[in-house]
Amino acid sequence: MAKRAKAWLLPPILLIVVYAVVSLTAKPSYALTVFGDVAQELMALGATAAMLANVNRYRGRASLFWMLMSIGCGFWASSQGLWVYYEVVVRQPMPQPFWGDVISFVHIVPMMGALAVQPHMRQGTRFLRVGILD
Repeated sequence: MAKRAKAWLLPPILLIVVYAVVSLTAKPSYALTVFGDVAQELMALGATAAMLANVNRYRGRASLFWMLMSIGCGFWASSQGLWVYYEVVVRQPMPQPFWGDVISFVHIVPMMGALAVQPHMRQGTRFLRVGILD
């Protein structure tokens, strides 16, 4: 495995280990809420950054695949960012129903579109309609 790939693996692994230890040992408190929300936001932003890093490395379908995946991860990060805003910044419980949860459901749509692009297929084997994904 390349050094660059290993460098991408270290932060998420450390974050997951720290997250697990804190979750198992800390008592419910505002500090635990802050840690949980911020850690999840960092994971979502990290996933978005990882997807965006691949957009310019590829051409054609593969580039479109990574762009759609990064859009989906960006939606996920923005939804989690709203949780951070309410629970950490404003210090209010989440309203029920929460309008930002719609973004959580919609983030799957560009990811499904990314799969429909079929980046693993050879370019000449199937016509790709970029305007409409069937």
